[in-house]
Amino acid sequence: MDTIKTWIGGVFVLSLLFKAFSCACDSTEPTKEASKFQDKFKFTQCSCWKVGVPLSGILNSLEKDSGYELSCKAVVKNNSDQTFKQLRISFHFLTVKGYVFNSYSQWSDLDNIKPGVSISFKTKKGLRAPDYNSLFKSAKCEVIDLKK
Repeated sequence: MDTIKTWIGGVFVLSLLFKAFSCACDSTEPTKEASKFQDKFKFTQCSCWKVGVPLSGILNSLEKDSGYELSCKAVVKNNSDQTFKQLRISFHFLTVKGYVFNSYSQWSDLDNIKPGVSISFKTKKGLRAPDYNSLFKSAKCEVIDLKK
């Protein structure tokens, strides 16, 4: 009986560690490395809009916001003097008063992002799309991670 309790306790501790690690890796706060270059990236476009999903009429009758998702696009220019392999940006969703109520982050494709080059981000559709919320008014973008 003690062996079973030990196994269950071990599985529980491992699941807690896994959850904590996955949450830490999925943060939408800028890393130290990205913070150094924050002023070197200029967003020329950062916008999100509401898009209906298939069967949105049925879904909206069940729950007000469930028939929509957010589609977002951002264009960022590398104004630094360094080349990067990959960037990760975060779309921060703002309310009318400017409060952040949710965020969505996305990595760029693996590429050589040279100085002066602009790259485009577009959110995925379907299950991996950001959820729509009636609080949504606008979006703010920032670079939160990078790979050299």
